[in-house]
Amino acid sequence: MKVTLYDKTGKKTEKKIELDSAIFGAKVNKKLLSQAVYIYLSNQRTANPQTKDRGEVSGGGRKPWKQKGTGRARHGSTRSPIWRGGGVTFGPTNQKNYKKTMLKKMKRAAIRSAFSYQTEEKKVLVMEKPDFKEGALTKQVLKILNNLRIDKKVLFVQGDIDQNFVKAVSNLKTVLVKPVNELNTYSVLNTQWLIFTDESLGKVSEFWGAEKGKTLNTEKGEEKKLSSVQRDLVKKETKRVKDESEKKPLKKVAKKSTIKKVKIIKSKTKK
Repeated sequence: MKVTLYDKTGKKTEKKIELDSAIFGAKVNKKLLSQAVYIYLSNQRTANPQTKDRGEVSGGGRKPWKQKGTGRARHGSTRSPIWRGGGVTFGPTNQKNYKKTMLKKMKRAAIRSAFSYQTEEKKVLVMEKPDFKEGALTKQVLKILNNLRIDKKVLFVQGDIDQNFVKAVSNLKTVLVKPVNELNTYSVLNTQWLIFTDESLGKVSEFWGAEKGKTLNTEKGEEKKLSSVQRDLVKKETKRVKDESEKKPLKKVAKKSTIKKVKIIKSKTKK
């Protein structure tokens, strides 16, 4: 999969650059994308609302009036939920936990689906890494966006973060800059344009590519990739063989000792 390469100033060049098909051409799993976004937004929530029940409200330590003889309804505290100034029943508390987790493999698959979705929508661009000079940094970013003809929300992805770039976009609400290792499914989808620098593509493939299995040499001398399940089976089998080899001499010693005990018992019974 090839896309056009833009220069440092955002102008189109005749060069083409290859995108990793395993990341930018993967099958889009919309259910997984929805789940990843839901989990991300849930983890941003905090249980701020807090109400007090009758045990937390101050006051109400004594009985307001005696149980009988007043003609009024019986009460034990002025902080009952049916009293004004009393506690709140079934109100929100800060004990609620909104945190959710997601498997690592699902996270990686979700962000690959997000990259592929943006690629299908033709919202992915690649440009050379901008070289910002000291001075009017924000004007330089605006010039790049004008050359690219982009006036909507955009996310720049860099391999190594450039502090000058971060300062340049700090005044622009619709422009974000993130390194490869800080990307997530929500940030990739929550933008109209996704712009990669040419040096970041290698790190994207390295960081978000499919998990690579360990390799073992086969009889023919070729390397074969093993899944995690296969690796566990190999470990269990080698451990079993090792345990059996260690137990064999112990069994022989045990047999000899039992034979001696039997002979001694027989000799005692004869006597």
